[in-house]
Amino acid sequence: MYIQVPGNMNIEYNSILNYPKNYEEDYGEGLYKNSRNQFIRKIYTIVTIQLIATSIMTAFAMKDPSFLSFQLQNPELFFINMFIMIGIEIAIMFFPAGRKHPTNIILLSIFTFCQSYVISYFCCKISFAYSNGNFMIMEAVFITAGTIIFI
Repeated sequence: MYIQVPGNMNIEYNSILNYPKNYEEDYGEGLYKNSRNQFIRKIYTIVTIQLIATSIMTAFAMKDPSFLSFQLQNPELFFINMFIMIGIEIAIMFFPAGRKHPTNIILLSIFTFCQSYVISYFCCKISFAYSNGNFMIMEAVFITAGTIIFI
């Protein structure tokens, strides 16, 4: 496939790998694979940190009776955190400043904290609503961890 670029140059692209055909000749295929592997490693690191933060917040919420009662007595914090999460998602998706390096790390950290609070709130509600609520929560943890590990 040829793509017209400014200056009347035609570049032939490899349609499967989506990089120029002469890319391997100029830079070597290893460079493409290394950058791809680094990107995948970066994504898995971010997801792992988010899962660990969520697990810590949820475990703390379920084991500390004062925090558990605080969460259950203040459901408005759940909705505040939900709106903050939605706002951060919009900022990251639609604003270029939300995708720049220091800003995206800060926004992702705030998003992770808010998401951890929301999930811990749900876990507290489930543990009180069902007689086997703790079993259901642990089942969800193992399913999530298994999915992340085996993908």
